[in-house]
Amino acid sequence: MPRPVGRGRPGTPVFPPSWAGTVAAVLDGTHDSTVTIAPSGGAPAWSEVDGRMVTPTADPVYDGPATIRPGSETDGATERDAGEEQVSVAVYEVALPHATVGIVAGHVVTVTTSPDARLTTRTLTVLHVEGGDRHATRLIRAALND
Repeated sequence: MPRPVGRGRPGTPVFPPSWAGTVAAVLDGTHDSTVTIAPSGGAPAWSEVDGRMVTPTADPVYDGPATIRPGSETDGATERDAGEEQVSVAVYEVALPHATVGIVAGHVVTVTTSPDARLTTRTLTVLHVEGGDRHATRLIRAALND
């Protein structure tokens, strides 16, 4: 009789229960950016200092390490009005420590530091929150605001 998928010796899981926590701790050490995530504090407004539209935020629900990667075309790229035409909005995948909670669609992600200098100080809007790779990271899909 074949063994169930995902089992070693009969009745023994291949991965021990502590596996997810151990892997999460290793992945948490690989984040190369820092972000602040907060609910939107209002509508975007023009900032003379930044020379672009800025979305004000409320008190942060997360302030810490992250990994930010461009999303693929299948990540649900969105469109928005720009003048009289629709333009595509870049979607990014933001990986956070798995224990991160309290982030929902609509929150604003402000990139504090990033190896990609083009992302530093930019803001993104959270589109979707999901579990991450093998339950070791928390992934969010976020659209570039400006």
